[in-house]
Amino acid sequence: MKKTTLLFTLLGLTLITSCSTDEINLSTNEKQSQKSEKCGFANTITPTTKILITDISRGFYETIEIQGNQIMKNSSGIVPPSNYTITYSNFSFLNYEFSSLNLSQIPTYPAPSKDHLFDGAQIETLEIIHNGSYYSSQSYDRGNPPVEIKDFVNFIKSL
Repeated sequence: MKKTTLLFTLLGLTLITSCSTDEINLSTNEKQSQKSEKCGFANTITPTTKILITDISRGFYETIEIQGNQIMKNSSGIVPPSNYTITYSNFSFLNYEFSSLNLSQIPTYPAPSKDHLFDGAQIETLEIIHNGSYYSSQSYDRGNPPVEIKDFVNFIKSL
């Protein structure tokens, strides 16, 4: 687990340092926009972006909610909810993963397995509110998201 975290941290730092703007006379927003385009970040997490992963089964629920660089985790009310700030390197990598998503296609990605349909697995969904639009995945088995969102979901769960 520590090796994975270190790898994500190093990758995030590499992405941050390798994507710089060359224009000196640009405003901060223009620099960020140019940097996002240069680095391939078509979508970036804004302070109003909300990401929610929900796991549900009989008598159990777990939510992971990200808004801006804040993460909130709640599990069946058994343990008090935890709230914390995502580190800069993890947030950079989260932005990298987020930028690779085709948000409008998320609802069309099929679940790789369907055990949740007969109580064989917990139901998990990914929901994203970004730039005023709402995107929700189809329900899938906990721990087995569609391949197109798998890296993104697994990284969030590792935070």
